[in-house]
Amino acid sequence: MNVKGEKPWFNDAIRDARKIRRRAERTWRLTNLTIHWEIFRAETKRDITLVDSTKKQFYNNKLTECGNDQKTVFKIVDSLLCRSNDCSLLPEHTCNKTLADNFAEFFQDKISKIRLDIMEKQSEMVTCSSREPSTATLGEFIPFTEPELKKIIMKSKPKTC
Repeated sequence: MNVKGEKPWFNDAIRDARKIRRRAERTWRLTNLTIHWEIFRAETKRDITLVDSTKKQFYNNKLTECGNDQKTVFKIVDSLLCRSNDCSLLPEHTCNKTLADNFAEFFQDKISKIRLDIMEKQSEMVTCSSREPSTATLGEFIPFTEPELKKIIMKSKPKTC
């Protein structure tokens, strides 16, 4: 169930920036490296900045074109605030009951898929855990002194404490 409205400010530059951002995200998810995470974050920030500036420029131009025509200015503001009749948050539909049924079916399917995923993962976990238990034992611990403990704690990163 995808509800996407028309975005008159959306252009090729934004489309290209999103492609680059998605490519960076896929690379980061594959490698899980910090450098790829930083590249992905930089591309995300660039994408957000580009969308914001493009939207501002688009609506600024539209309001400038209106001049002193207050009726047109209010129409633009109403469309931004989704107060006009043609700006619906719901997908196109003829019957409210059908729309509600489709909505319910979508989420029931989604929940079923999630449950199936969980069950598959649990069965995979069972096969992994059915291996023979380890024979290694921890027979004795080496005691350490207070200064050694302090040294270990001081070496650890602040977010691990």
